[in-house]
Amino acid sequence: MRFGSITDAQNAIEQAKNSRGTSLGCPQLAYNYNPANYNQPTLAEVGNIWNTVHLPAIESYTNDCPRIGRYENNSALGAYYARIAGYSADLDVLNDIAVMQMAQQYTNSNVITPDPQHEGVYAYVHVPSNDPCYPGGVVGSSVSAVCANIPSYCIAHDNGLFAGENFLIGDQYDPLSFYDGGIAYDHGWIGVQMIETGIQQFDMNRKVDARNSVVKASEWALNQEVVKNHNYTAKLICYWPRCIIGRMTRSIEMNSITNWIKTYFLRY
Repeated sequence: MRFGSITDAQNAIEQAKNSRGTSLGCPQLAYNYNPANYNQPTLAEVGNIWNTVHLPAIESYTNDCPRIGRYENNSALGAYYARIAGYSADLDVLNDIAVMQMAQQYTNSNVITPDPQHEGVYAYVHVPSNDPCYPGGVVGSSVSAVCANIPSYCIAHDNGLFAGENFLIGDQYDPLSFYDGGIAYDHGWIGVQMIETGIQQFDMNRKVDARNSVVKASEWALNQEVVKNHNYTAKLICYWPRCIIGRMTRSIEMNSITNWIKTYFLRY
């Protein structure tokens, strides 16, 4: 919901919890959960997965398509965390992944005159389903549907790595009562990865590029309305404490946030 009191929000959440399963054909009473596995993996098991699964995937990365944030971007984020723990990862490849994500961002680096309402979002590519760069899954079909119904939300990039490609820049549209919020899922992941790029890369140009990207992405995230799929909103909430250390409030002056992020990155 977009308007109402705290009580209204609580009632809406309870109603959603009680009705969602039934609407999907699988009421809550039909769910059976296995006991959670709380066994801590050994360091050797973690290292084996890193060396046999994640590291090869990163090392084989090629910058061919605009990919959504849940794929190579998340591998790069994991690689930055792995570096903190002492594992190796090629910073050049990790930067290539960051460059790929920045080339999809709806900013004046890629679009001559971006609409301020959507500026900063890490957009979704819009291509036919038979295109090699089609994102597939629910993202691919959703992007196609939104672009068909709201053509103004599908914008061709003027510049950059993906100049000429069309991208979906929005997922909420009041005139059609469309409040999906799904872009936030990948946007949050990418934003956190950009923060690590700005911190862990050594080249100052790379750090500045990541910093500028995060500033725009943060401004977009701050101005998003919550949506009924709390998984999407949670990605933005999870992203924000990393940007402004828990001071997540709409009353914060945007200039102070922007200056804080710039100062934070240049400390490293």
